[in-house]
Amino acid sequence: GQTPPDQTPRTEADPQLVYGFARAAPLTEPSCEATALWNFTDPRGFSWANGGYRAAIYNHHATPNSEEFDCMSAKLLGPLSVRYAAYGWRAARSFHAGGVNVLFADGSGRFVSDRIDLAVWKSMATRRGKELGETAP
Repeated sequence: GQTPPDQTPRTEADPQLVYGFARAAPLTEPSCEATALWNFTDPRGFSWANGGYRAAIYNHHATPNSEEFDCMSAKLLGPLSVRYAAYGWRAARSFHAGGVNVLFADGSGRFVSDRIDLAVWKSMATRRGKELGETAP
């Protein structure tokens, strides 16, 4: 992947290329917006084969190709069972004009527009599609 030069200011950084590293885990909107740490050395997809958040995984926190920066964090302290657990808000990103190609669990693939409604996009990431807001038993 591509990366901008080190020390690129947030106002000049491209959300398609870099992500912020927050100092809070789990993540919060304020901690992500206040981050001063940016990933310039390990570009998106730098090690896609390991399947980690920094390399290849996305979630449905934001719509595809969102103008928001992706945000990552990790639990650095605590019991070994949770230490180094990764947290991340990563948009599906692509250099395809207007959206991303998505592969579904049933094996089908579709092009999804960047302008998809966020509630619909989030429901697509769930098992039944309408359980947003439900709590586990």
